[in-house]
Amino acid sequence: MCRRFKIESDDLKSLKVVKGYETLSKTFYDVKVGDDSPVLTVSLSVLKLSVLTFGINIYGKNIYNARIETIAEKDLFSDAFNNRRCLVPVSSFFEDDDYKIEHQFYQKDRKPFYLCGICLDQSFVLLTSKPDEAISYYHKRMPLALSKEDAKRYLNTKTGLKEILSFNSVSLFCPDSSSPISLF
Repeated sequence: MCRRFKIESDDLKSLKVVKGYETLSKTFYDVKVGDDSPVLTVSLSVLKLSVLTFGINIYGKNIYNARIETIAEKDLFSDAFNNRRCLVPVSSFFEDDDYKIEHQFYQKDRKPFYLCGICLDQSFVLLTSKPDEAISYYHKRMPLALSKEDAKRYLNTKTGLKEILSFNSVSLFCPDSSSPISLF
C-alpha cells in the first residue's frame, strides 16, 4: 500500500492562496511513513493547510492506510472520517509490486492531484480503494486519488460514503509499465 509520495515545489505553489501556506518550511516533499507532510483540512468552513505526520503508531504497529469501503465501520477511523477529513496534494505516489520493487504513479499531464485521508490528532492516514487498471498490474489496493473537483466534495463531511465510492479516480500512469506481449 502507499507508503511514499512526492509533492513537487511547483505543485505546492498552486496552494499559495490557502491559509497556512506561509508556514511551510519546505518547497519539496518526499514523504514516507513517519514524515511530516502538508495536508488540506477544513475548519469552520475555511480551507487550511497544515503539516501533519503520515501514519500513526498504535501498540507498536504503524498504520498509514485505511480501506474506504469499511472506514465507517472501524472504531479507530469512523469518527475521523465523519468529522476530520483531509486531502494530501501530491505530484506522484509509489506502490511496491509483489517483488518489493517500487513503481511511481502520476498523471500523464503531470498535474497534481489529491489523496484522501483522515486526521487523527497530529497525524493522518490515507484511504485506499480497489485499484484502477494502471495500478492493478502492480498492487491490489491504491490510495483514493481524486481530481480537484471531487476532492472538494470529499472534504465536505456531509458527502456520504456511498457518494465518495462513486467518485472517479484520476487517470494514473506508471512510466515503467508496458503492455503484456503475446508470443503466440
